[in-house]
Amino acid sequence: MKAYRFTKSGSGALVLPEHSYSFDYELEEDTLKVDFEKSSLRDSTFEVSIVDGVMNLQCLDEYFENEYELHKAED
Repeated sequence: MKAYRFTKSGSGALVLPEHSYSFDYELEEDTLKVDFEKSSLRDSTFEVSIVDGVMNLQCLDEYFENEYELHKAED
């Protein structure tokens, strides 16, 4: 299972069962920019929308058409 964690301070992590990858992010209006700490991971820019409490991310990077649906986990 894959999970994303975001803090209010502009940092976060992609959490996988075997690894965790830290990143910094900027959210301006409906654009999310993710800058991974590890240089071998691809930094990405997404268009963000929230519908019924579900965050939808659509990758805006050239040659990538990834779309993600994020559900908030219980605190």
